[in-house]
Amino acid sequence: MMSWGRRVMTSSLALVIPFALVLAFIALQAVTLWQARDYALRSATESAQNVQSTLRAIIERNLTLLELALAGVRDTLRIEGLEAMAPAVRNAVLFDRARSAQALGSLLVLDAHGAIRYQSGTLQPSQIDISDRSYFTAHTTGQQGTYLSAPFKSRLRHAEPSIALSQRIEGADGKFEGVVVATMDLDFFARIFREVKLGPHDALSLSMTDGTIVMRVPPMPVMTDFDRRSYANSPILQRMLSDPKPFEHTSQIDGVLRTYVHSQVGAFPLVLVVAFSVEDALAEWHERAIVVSSITLLMSIGIVTLLLALRRMLMRSYVLEETLRLAALTDPLTGLANRRAFDDVLDREWKRAIRLKIPLSLIVADGDRFKLINDTFGHAGGDLALQLIAERITRAARRPGDVSARYGGEEFAILLPNTDIDGAMTVAESIRARVDRARVTLADGRALATTVTLGVASTVPQEGGQPGDLFRRADAALYRAKAEGRNCVAAYDPDRDAAIAAGRTGTDGTRGQG
Repeated sequence: MMSWGRRVMTSSLALVIPFALVLAFIALQAVTLWQARDYALRSATESAQNVQSTLRAIIERNLTLLELALAGVRDTLRIEGLEAMAPAVRNAVLFDRARSAQALGSLLVLDAHGAIRYQSGTLQPSQIDISDRSYFTAHTTGQQGTYLSAPFKSRLRHAEPSIALSQRIEGADGKFEGVVVATMDLDFFARIFREVKLGPHDALSLSMTDGTIVMRVPPMPVMTDFDRRSYANSPILQRMLSDPKPFEHTSQIDGVLRTYVHSQVGAFPLVLVVAFSVEDALAEWHERAIVVSSITLLMSIGIVTLLLALRRMLMRSYVLEETLRLAALTDPLTGLANRRAFDDVLDREWKRAIRLKIPLSLIVADGDRFKLINDTFGHAGGDLALQLIAERITRAARRPGDVSARYGGEEFAILLPNTDIDGAMTVAESIRARVDRARVTLADGRALATTVTLGVASTVPQEGGQPGDLFRRADAALYRAKAEGRNCVAAYDPDRDAAIAAGRTGTDGTRGQG
């Protein structure tokens, strides 16, 4: 039969696997949610890349058309007799290639001093000096190729926000002869940006590589401590210029954590950015994560609660079983072990003493004159006397290995493992003296007292011997002590008690004659 301690340990270990499964389930859900989070961010990034790629292609195509138109104007300017052509014919020849470009503001040919020689859309060029524009001054200082200007307010079109692409005009000798310019309305970028469905915290921006913002949706907030130079030195722009991969960063403009998908627009010094809010991209995931986590938590709590409840029920059953087992092995009046339990312990300790070659001692104690006590004080008084003897025995034989039992009637047995005859005699005398001094005052004021007589035997068990031999010897010593006057202790004497021991019936004999 499994012991109480082993059952408790087994029930505790039985909880380990279910608890481990619950933890594994929670961990699996956490991993699944984290993978779903990664998927949500990857999906948002892929969508942003698609949007960015589409916008970049539109912008690059339009700028390239303007660039080709500029090259066409430069080529046309080399035609002999251009100046002699009718103005309408000349403009058609010069500016015909620019018709397919979207959002073209003006196509201009400037002379070496910044005055307008030819202007698309009109036969009479405006008399405006624009020699101070950056797209003009850049070429006067040697700028080659196509120059893209910063945003400016057009002087020809009622201060419309614009940018310009320009190319240098040179003579056959390489001398600077002017600039050909194509202006472009910034509203073009605003229109194509508005076609993109943005989240509440997403942003689209087109900026120059020097940090100049060409267009941003939503528009730039008014910030007194934010200027073009600070944006040029911002860590976000610097990273976009050095690393083509998407990345997360908190915006210094509005403090929103975004993922930045970016690329340069062809060969132009422009950076197109689609920046989506990480919080918005994960909003649906957050809702699902809360629901899944709540369900997982409630299920886990339910499982754990059920397991603990089952364990409590199991422990109660163990306690009840142990209580019943102890009740079957315990004398209900004295609380000592009963005869059945004592015989089991005696048999076990006998075998252990044989194995370890150690002494085993036994004390048999018998209450004196119990018939007189019962006649004088009634059976209730007799029960009190038995309880008094049991309590004094427990005090005297208190080592962890000592076992005390009510063996029957008013007879008690005390087993002392690893104890020789001298030690056993000391314990027996202590029991006798304690009982002799004990008194119980009854409800009617009378004092109840009793004495015990004890027989002691000790041996080093050998193979072939029986526990009953030890019991018969202690019983024989008790018999002699009774004959010698009671309230005394006698040790087994082979010379004097052998015949008595041989004649006794052993552990099944009838004793306790009072």
